[in-house]
Amino acid sequence: LVYYSQYKDGIPVYKADLRLLVRNEAGYPLVLASSAIKDLGDFSVDASKASIDPRSAQATFAIKNPQYIKFGEPRQVIWAGTDEAVTPAFGIEFMADDGNDPTVLRDRVIIDPITAEIIYQESMVTDVNVTGQVTGLGTQGFLAEQCGSEISRPLPYATASIIGGNSAYADSNGNFTITNSGSTAVTVWSRVKGHWFIANNQQGASDSLAMSVTPPGPANFVHNAANTEYKRAEVNAYLHANIVRDFTLHYNPTYPTIYSQTNFPLHCNDNTGYCPGNAWYDGISLTFCLASSPYPNTAFSTVVHHEYGHHLVECAGSGQDQYGEGMGDVMGLLITDDPGTGYGFFGSCSEPLRSADNTLQYPCSGEVHACAPLMSGCVWSIRNQLIVSNPTTYMNILANLAINAMLVHTGGTITPQIAIDYLTLDDDDGNIDNGTPHHSEICTGFSAHNMDCPALILMTFSYPYGRPTYINPTGGSTMRVVVTGVGATPQPNSGILHYNGGTSWQTVNMTQVSPNNYDAVFPSFTCGSSVKYYVSAQTTGLVTVNDPETAPTAYYTTISGTSDRDTLFNDNFATDQGWTGLGGNGEWTIGVAVGGTGNQESTNHGGPDPSTDHSPTTDNKVLGVDLTSGTGGDYSASLGSTYYVTSPVYNCSGKYGVVLSFWRWLGVEQNSYDHAYFQVYSGSSWITLFENGGTTIDESAWSQFSYDVSAYANNNASFQIRFGIGTTDGSWQYCGWNIDDLMITALRCITVPNGTLAGTVTDSQGAVNLAYVHAVGGTSSLWDTTSTSGAYSISAPPGTYSVTFTQVDHRDTTIAGQVVTSNNTTTLNVVMQRLLSTVKGKVTKYPSSTTAVPNVRVVVNGAGRSDTTDASGNYLMSGITEGTYSMFFTNPD
Repeated sequence: LVYYSQYKDGIPVYKADLRLLVRNEAGYPLVLASSAIKDLGDFSVDASKASIDPRSAQATFAIKNPQYIKFGEPRQVIWAGTDEAVTPAFGIEFMADDGNDPTVLRDRVIIDPITAEIIYQESMVTDVNVTGQVTGLGTQGFLAEQCGSEISRPLPYATASIIGGNSAYADSNGNFTITNSGSTAVTVWSRVKGHWFIANNQQGASDSLAMSVTPPGPANFVHNAANTEYKRAEVNAYLHANIVRDFTLHYNPTYPTIYSQTNFPLHCNDNTGYCPGNAWYDGISLTFCLASSPYPNTAFSTVVHHEYGHHLVECAGSGQDQYGEGMGDVMGLLITDDPGTGYGFFGSCSEPLRSADNTLQYPCSGEVHACAPLMSGCVWSIRNQLIVSNPTTYMNILANLAINAMLVHTGGTITPQIAIDYLTLDDDDGNIDNGTPHHSEICTGFSAHNMDCPALILMTFSYPYGRPTYINPTGGSTMRVVVTGVGATPQPNSGILHYNGGTSWQTVNMTQVSPNNYDAVFPSFTCGSSVKYYVSAQTTGLVTVNDPETAPTAYYTTISGTSDRDTLFNDNFATDQGWTGLGGNGEWTIGVAVGGTGNQESTNHGGPDPSTDHSPTTDNKVLGVDLTSGTGGDYSASLGSTYYVTSPVYNCSGKYGVVLSFWRWLGVEQNSYDHAYFQVYSGSSWITLFENGGTTIDESAWSQFSYDVSAYANNNASFQIRFGIGTTDGSWQYCGWNIDDLMITALRCITVPNGTLAGTVTDSQGAVNLAYVHAVGGTSSLWDTTSTSGAYSISAPPGTYSVTFTQVDHRDTTIAGQVVTSNNTTTLNVVMQRLLSTVKGKVTKYPSSTTAVPNVRVVVNGAGRSDTTDASGNYLMSGITEGTYSMFFTNPD
């Protein structure tokens, strides 16, 4: 007997073959032909279905059909019927049974790979099974019991049992098949209980039905046939608990705990605890209250969805509070596509308990139930955006985001972080800064409730040569700005420099030196002034983007002047340069540092004065309080006022960016007892820049302190400083002030205009593009990048510069001694030398472009370079002078 199996597009046709019976003799003459070949017509295999992993389709089937526990190896087949012809279909075939040994449920199934629905089912067990359906009279729609009629509803996954025999779980439509070993009459039993949930009546026995049937039946059960409150509550709770669970697993088939949890309790008709008019989740079950005017029985639709939503939040690992209440309402919203939770909860069938159609704003600080609409309101607002842009898929998009966002949420409050969670789940490229597929809808929905998304990063700005700390007061300082598109495309020639020298914001267009590369040129400013600035550019959609992002509220700053500083005054106290307040009760002295120990030896409070000044000189003098030696050196006790020593007048007219520094050795008790001060004179009042605090200062070394006093000293002809001691208490004295090497400096201002250093960079082939030109002279470090014509131009203060030219394909070139003068152009043209080149490639066998040929000798004729291809056919030769060459490839084969 010879068998030939039928295939289509490489896929076997289920039970389709040709069988030939031949005689076992020479020539094998045919005796009988038996054909089960199927007429497939123009059928072809759907590539999208064929690409689905059979195991993945089998796993989906397992979730939908919990009665099956053990599965055989799946394979792809074409189903075209057995005895009768049917429309051909592509499917996945495997064996499935209940896992028992011996088994009482074992089927061969062929399923659709996309929906996991059964195309063909064949029982491998030959006994007469009992079939039937479990239904119940449940309230129609999504209203409370008094607001709608009861209709027959299938009870999904319900349990049906043969008394003394086997049990089975129904499918999603309440249909069941119980494996039965005989054909005589049996008693079949049902209650409102299934694979995933069990409804309990807190007022007595739960609804239970039994009937006698002769296999195969059917055994059809209708729970709550008399339509009474207790039994109706069981049916409604069980039905909607399965609805919300199935809905969740549709968007996440492996939702933690939910996908495998069985026999979750639903306690119905309670009249204790928080009843009436309530329902609650306690971490292990749901409880619903009896009806009691004006409240209905709370085991209905969106109340069940809400309470199970708490369970989803718990299983996701999040906190409850505001978020749990909000997500409970959201689950009802997603299932019903209606903003209301609990219609009829207060009696009126048109009035919900809470509504997601609201304008509640973040933050919400009220009671947790009052804050729930903030979460549901955001989701409903997103829904209203999505239904416009995605009218057929809006709910799939929204439910997928809302359900999976529970898994990434932490804590129990509702915050704008949730908007980021939604964007992260919606994102398709690992970067939410450049937008997500539904960014507009998500962020519009959240922002309607003050839960704003982070701003999109449309473009970024970079400064390859840095931002300037100082700029030339006469103008011309240049800052390179590179604009890069992230979530949008930059608009060419849209770059603007915004600046404020102290009065108002002004603008000047930046110069585009290459696409999206700009030079921002600063105008002139008063020397010493602090200049605020920011830059902007537009997208091709004409959206303006600033850097800093929140400009002009935020901005960058630079100083008009140079990094060099002029020393205005310097006092090392070798002589008295005009200090007042010396002597007296304050004991201020300009004298030799002798290291007086004060009363340290007798009281052990405070270290001695310094024994040398900061910068050792022959005079060894400092400014200090009581510089006497021995047990002298401390400030006086019981000073009733502050005693100051005041500097001479420092004329800072025309000076800017003034900084004061000095070296300090200070000992003073905390300010609850003693006081020390340092002040500056602004021209109209004394300003305190230092006073001791609540911790005692007991220094044992010199330390330098610097103060930016530009706000008080700039252009101030009568600038002064002073140090103070006192008041003091009657005990515990310290060494007080010791001051040395006091210095006042100011910015050095440029008073002459810049000159220009310009030229063209070329090589043996012509202009050199993108060469970096760096000019260094004095304290100036300036740059430019050559254009496609090789040109460059640098505005530079007068001086002598060393100029370095750098380009990736050329040797660096440095030319020193370039003199730039004010208002003149120094021309420097440079010819750069190209680097030696590299020749590389791959040798393949004709006509293929992928079959590598190893051991080929490759020679660059005239360059003195050769190589042999490796196992991958690759070769590489470096150090070849620029030019045109002939190449030879040789191989023995």
